[in-house]
Order: sequence, then C-alpha cells, then structure tokens
Amino acid sequence: MKNTSGKNLIKPSNLWKLFERFLAVMGSNYVDHCVRTAYLVLKLCEEERIDPITTRKAVFAAYFHDIGSIGKSDEYLLSADYDLLHSIDGYLLLRNKSPLKEAAKIVLYHHCSFNRPILDKYFLLGLKIAICDRLDDWERNHIEYETALDHIRDQSGKAFNPLDVLAIEKVSKNNDVRYDIQSGKYKDVLNDYISSLSFSKKSIQGYLSMLSSLFEIYNDTTYNHSKTVAASGALLAKYMGYGEVDCFKTFFAGLIHDLGKIFIPLSILDKPGKLDPEEYEKMKMHVVYSRTLCKDLVPYEILNIATYHHERLDGSGYPDQLRHNDMTELEEIMQVADVLSALLARRSYKAEYPYELTRDILLDNVEKGRLNKRAVQAFIDNHEEVCKTANDIIIDGYKEASRMEGERYKLFNEIKANRARMPGMPLSNFLKKK
Repeated sequence: MKNTSGKNLIKPSNLWKLFERFLAVMGSNYVDHCVRTAYLVLKLCEEERIDPITTRKAVFAAYFHDIGSIGKSDEYLLSADYDLLHSIDGYLLLRNKSPLKEAAKIVLYHHCSFNRPILDKYFLLGLKIAICDRLDDWERNHIEYETALDHIRDQSGKAFNPLDVLAIEKVSKNNDVRYDIQSGKYKDVLNDYISSLSFSKKSIQGYLSMLSSLFEIYNDTTYNHSKTVAASGALLAKYMGYGEVDCFKTFFAGLIHDLGKIFIPLSILDKPGKLDPEEYEKMKMHVVYSRTLCKDLVPYEILNIATYHHERLDGSGYPDQLRHNDMTELEEIMQVADVLSALLARRSYKAEYPYELTRDILLDNVEKGRLNKRAVQAFIDNHEEVCKTANDIIIDGYKEASRMEGERYKLFNEIKANRARMPGMPLSNFLKKK
C-alpha cells in the first residue's frame, strides 16, 4: 500500500530510541557499543570535514555496524570467522530489510584492513567504523586512551587509514569528546544529530518495517505475522472509508503490535500444542511489554491501536477488558486484522485455515459481540485482495530468506578466497547490485 503520509507521526530521534530499547533486550552491550561507535564516527567525520551526506551514511552504518551479531549463538560469537560472518549478516540485513542500502556496504567492510584495499567507494568509510570500533573496544576494556592510541598508531597504514589515525588522535584528545564519553552525554549528542536530519516519508516507513523485521532474528513467525497484520489492517481501514493518514496509523500499529513478544520465551512462542494456563498468562503479557517498549516514543493513538489488539468489544479480551464504548474503530480494526492474519497463517500449533473457515470464525465472533461487524464485512467483501496480500507477504518472506542465505554463502567463500590471495582484490564484483 502506497503511503504519502505519516512523516510526522514519530520523531526520528524517538524512532532511534525505539531501536535502542528493542535491541537492548536482545543484547544491551550491543546498543551501548554501537551508539558510542556512531558518536565517534560522527566526531571523526567532523574532524576530517567530510561532507554531510557521506557523514550521515557513515554514522548510520556505525549505529548498526554489529547488527549481524544480534541474537546469535555463543558458537557463532566465538567463531574464528566471527568478524567476517557478522559483517556479511549485517550487510544482508540492512540491504534487504532497511532503507540503508548504501550504509549496508559500509558495514560489510568494517573489519577490513587498509593494506588489503577493496575497489569499492564504501571501503574507506568502512575503515572509519573500524578505527572507532577498535577504540571503543579498548576503552570498554579499561585500556588507557594513550595506550589505545599507541596501538592505533602502530597499525597506521596497516589496519587503519593513516588519515583516520591522525584525525582520531585529535578527536580522542578533545576534552569535550572525553567528557561526552565518560558522562554518557554522547547519547544526547547523537540524538541531537539525528533530530537535525531530514527524513522522507518513505524512509520513516522503511525504518518502521526494519524494526519489525529485526524480530525475524528472534522468531520469524511473529515477523511475518506483524507484516500481514499491518498490511491487512491498512487495507481494512481503506475499505471502510478511512483516509491515508488513518490507514498509515493502522499500518504503523500493525508493525509494532507484537514487539513485546521479544520478552516471551521461544518455548512458548513456538509450542506445537495448546498453551497451558501458566504459559497462556505469560503469553498475554506481550501486549503489556509492547506498551512498555513503545511508551513515550510512539504517539498515544497509535500505541493504543497496537496494544489493544487482544481486547474485545464485549469486555472478554485482555489486558484491560475494554468494551466497545472504550475503544475507537481503528483499534477494533486492528483486532480483526490480528485475528484474520493468525487464522490464515500456518502456526506451530495449526495449519493455515482456508478463507471459508476464516470467514465463519470471524462471523461467529461478530455474532457473539466480540469483533467489529464493519471490519469483518470489509474483509469478506474484499477477501481476495486481503488473502492475496497476506499470502504474498509470507511467500516473499521465505523467498527472500532463501536468497539471502545463498548470497551469504557466496560472499563468505569469495571474501575468504580474496583474503587468501593478494591485497586489492575487488569484492564489489560479488556484491548484488541494488
């Protein structure tokens, strides 16, 4: 569904904080390290007087430079090929599931060395992340910055670009930078920088989709479900006569409605049978967790659309047992979208339901006073488009995952082979053009 609205529904700085909260659940060390690295890259670019557009690409790449390591096993993290693996995985995730197509290449190169150059314009930007990444690693391990700088100087012209070495020395000795790092003010500086940037409506939607897609790392069933709920909810709102802004609010809410499931154990999310009473109570908490994650960052109206998706018109839902008079119709549309998406999809405990059975279950809930009659009728009247949209999302998701795995294997082998040969081999030949 094309969107030309919603640009101002969430501030870019709040969107970044939402990323931080969500990723912190998956690994708090990741967030702190990446934010500090992004701050250092910003200061490095300022010192080298890099143009604003290039600086933006480098800072965003630094912010997500270790995204490929999120949710990985200890075996993966301790692998001898960890640097290469997580660089490739981060590159593929950002290129395929975010608006950061160019920053993705920078991430791919952030563990490369200056004396083994790659013929790609993003290579030198990757080296800027590399030097800031290394500096923050040493600082986190309580190595004095003078000692860290000695290590960096020793690697000038080897691991690091000599121009970056000179610049990072100046940055590291800047008292304001030292204060920002030690006091934690670097977070405010980075937030102020992000707030100063302009974001298109399309990119905002892209970042929201990216946030939802990060859930695939934890649980791919929930990821596909969120995308189908978002698309189905927006379609139902359109069929019911709502304008573009309200349709986008519903789409936005659908993408974030199950973020709280990051707190739910996989043994519950993927259980093949019916949940026992204790497990069900734990599962019900996901809406509370979603609200906590998004609180003060997502507009109140959208937050309610997202977190009321298990309420029912007769007060039988959860977590607040709201009734019809307590809710808006957009909130009730999200409830229908959530139910129909769950029914139409394959789950660990059931096969996908055909349209006829899905329709009958929805109508039964309307008759019992649980679901919005207008929203259910909108689905019935337009079920072919809704079902096709949901099915396409799921099929495309599986195809994309397969493509990414194939490219991951190819990139890994090509880069390993290049490293074993001679410096200067062009990796850009092996990068899929986007």
